[in-house]
Amino acid sequence: MALTNENNITTYATRQFSTYSKNLFHLKKWLSEHNCKEVCMESTSKYWIPIYNILKASCNITLANPKYIINSFKYHDFKRSIDTFGKSSSAIIKYAIEHPDKLDIDYTQFLHKSMLSKADEIKIAIQGNISKDQTAKMSVCLNHYDYDYINNCISQLDTAISLISSEFKSQIELVASAPGITTHSATVIISEIGVDMSVFPDATHLCSWAGLTPKNKKVRVKRKVFA
Repeated sequence: MALTNENNITTYATRQFSTYSKNLFHLKKWLSEHNCKEVCMESTSKYWIPIYNILKASCNITLANPKYIINSFKYHDFKRSIDTFGKSSSAIIKYAIEHPDKLDIDYTQFLHKSMLSKADEIKIAIQGNISKDQTAKMSVCLNHYDYDYINNCISQLDTAISLISSEFKSQIELVASAPGITTHSATVIISEIGVDMSVFPDATHLCSWAGLTPKNKKVRVKRKVFA
């Protein structure tokens, strides 16, 4: 965290938080205590999503290409893997899907005896809330794994996407009016770049974000292309 005082002097503070919901709320509190409203995160895979979900209500979040972010700290990889589709996990996920508003229960009733030693860690891992779109996606994943109903999964996803994207109907129709772009393609485009074009200074920056403006750099006798 970069903190600039009234004398325009900047100091830096660093703390480490795990990605459990409980710890992410501690992160939110820490940022609030320092009146930090601007947050920049790397757009690495889907790892940024849980953090974004916690901070979006209190911070202005910029999701940036990792190559533009300088990291002054060391990464620590913690291996806390659990079989998502094992008997214990499946039972917990199924209950969470069916009772999204009743997650504060004793989950040890769902754990196999071999998992009881990890009960405290599992309790921390499942703290939080499940939104309607998350419930829809979790249900699709669970059914897909158990029954392999591919067509049914696609139908459920289409329904979920349609509900989520309904508030952007006018923007999707506008993008789809361009030759060669279907409603499906327009929905994908809107989901990637959003509807607030003020975040892009010009069309070139938008194309760069989309990875459509590769840079050519000649290194000695070799020419390298960078996205």
